[in-house]
Amino acid sequence: MPLSAYDLTGRSAFVTGAASGIGRASAVLLAEAGATVHCADRDETGLRRTYEVITRAGGTVRTHPLDVTDRDGVSAAVRAAGDLDILVAVAGIMHTSTVLETADDDLDRVLAVNFKGVLYACQEVARSMIARSAPGSLITMASGAVDSASAGLLCYSAA
Repeated sequence: MPLSAYDLTGRSAFVTGAASGIGRASAVLLAEAGATVHCADRDETGLRRTYEVITRAGGTVRTHPLDVTDRDGVSAAVRAAGDLDILVAVAGIMHTSTVLETADDDLDRVLAVNFKGVLYACQEVARSMIARSAPGSLITMASGAVDSASAGLLCYSAA
């Protein structure tokens, strides 16, 4: 059943990785279902495009330029968003290299975005929900790479 079949009027959602791809699609679907959508991403140009897509369709959207690896930044963005009912944590990056060519810096960046970024967003939104004794949904995205071996995707698959 498409998400648009659900009524999320009066609900508020926070979407990381909302500047493109699955993040943008998630934000658009949530807005179509009536939610106020808070879109977060480090790609401000992409965020503007997501904003335009949602507002042209009559949705309510706010943007939050954000690097999900910055715990304080995530906390500030979640506070700025106010009372949230839904988190969709989509932000992620891919790094391609062989096992022997993978540098620590590359591994650290992928783990920071794909693991810590998801954790920080979940923690901050959960804290907000718990403080309000409000039920909600924490939704995290995973890649099909978890189910299959792909050359050059060790960092990405591990994260």
